[in-house]
Amino acid sequence: MALKDVLAHVDPSEAGKRRLCFACDLAARHGARLTALYVPEYSIDQQHRLRSAELGLASGERTAALNRAIRRELDEDADALRSMLAQLQQSHAIETVWRSIEGHAYKVVPQYARSTLPLPCVPRRIET
Repeated sequence: MALKDVLAHVDPSEAGKRRLCFACDLAARHGARLTALYVPEYSIDQQHRLRSAELGLASGERTAALNRAIRRELDEDADALRSMLAQLQQSHAIETVWRSIEGHAYKVVPQYARSTLPLPCVPRRIET
């Protein structure tokens, strides 16, 4: 069965980059469109820095600056992944779509998959 759409959740981890490469290979083999879904989430290091600041170990001004710095880091991660997607799109000659959605990946990815990608219809046998 040929696939028409492939959805890949991508993140800046090595596993996320491997998922993107695998999804591109799969899309190329099936002549499918690839949707790369990025959900910006804090790394463990970023969570630790924020937690320390929020516990009163930094001034309000310093906490705001830290929030801006982490947002820049997340944006840089997204830019690097978009660049990787563009290179893979060119090398695999496939159609790609980039989506970035705020939230928690464990909630957002399944919701996005259910709401946007058509599911294959498998006829049920009706017993008489």
